[in-house]
Amino acid sequence: FIIGTIGYKNWFDRHYGLGNDASNQIVEYRFGENRTIDTLNYLNYGLNIFITQVSYNKKIRKGLFVGAALDYYSGNKFSISADSTEIQTNEIVENNIVGQYFGLGLNVIYDTRDNINNPFKGAFIQLSNVNYQKWLGGDFKYSTFSLDARKYFNVVKDQTFAVRMLLASTISNEAIPYTGYQRLGGKNLLRGYFDGTYLDRNVVAFG
Repeated sequence: FIIGTIGYKNWFDRHYGLGNDASNQIVEYRFGENRTIDTLNYLNYGLNIFITQVSYNKKIRKGLFVGAALDYYSGNKFSISADSTEIQTNEIVENNIVGQYFGLGLNVIYDTRDNINNPFKGAFIQLSNVNYQKWLGGDFKYSTFSLDARKYFNVVKDQTFAVRMLLASTISNEAIPYTGYQRLGGKNLLRGYFDGTYLDRNVVAFG
């Protein structure tokens, strides 16, 4: 059972700040013939990213898999989109957006879904622990723990009711990278909110 993502992005992102209250005020100045000013609650920035996240899991018995996880991230060429900005908060972790980290960890998966792409019934539970160390070639040292549990109920014909719980934490006595924080938002969790609207070391989510 192999789960993985390998990708390169040259893109623009938003940084809403840390904590439950995504209410930072950032003033953007753009210069030209006419100076314009925008006041936003996020920082617009550009970044080049290379990322590799792969876990290889061996079947122990029906529905149960145990394996190893690898996580590599490299971010560079950070640039703020506006000509000039004035940040009205101290919660922006701008200094840790650029850099790289390398992590190795353990993965345990329990999967009884009848179809992994379009399940009607069954359960999916993934327990993961990844440790990021400087001696692996990264710039940061920290650990992440996560528990992702999902249950699917085939209520009536061709209809599925699903519930999900996510518990995740980032642990470190040192500074951690911006992308090392737990995130809420995006297509995988809390749709309708921009990916990373809520950012902190711990997350508890139900859906």
